[in-house]
Amino acid sequence: MKNRVVQTVLLLLGYCIPFAFLGMYGDVSYYTMWLYALLIAGMGLLCWGCIKFKNLLALVLGNILSAVVSIICVRAFIPSDLEWYFKPLTSSSTAILLSAAAFIIQFIIWKAAAKKTK
Repeated sequence: MKNRVVQTVLLLLGYCIPFAFLGMYGDVSYYTMWLYALLIAGMGLLCWGCIKFKNLLALVLGNILSAVVSIICVRAFIPSDLEWYFKPLTSSSTAILLSAAAFIIQFIIWKAAAKKTK
């Protein structure tokens, strides 16, 4: 039981990194798409950890946590005069869209891995 709690807490701490925000910030500030690779790699690594430890709770809560932290960071660090950059969406809705897409992909991978182990 104690080991499971530690694993969940460590996974949730990993999900506290605002991956969607980092990709968007790199795009706006440095005109590079490379930080979106950090979104893919980070979320992939955390998804692998959730699959390895069979921890669906951390996967769901972690993605929600990452989305919330990303939205807070977007509102704090991306100036409102750059809202046009992510047209037709706003910067906050782009962060939500990226986070939702990452969650859907991770959940599909989770279901495929669960089906494979049966």
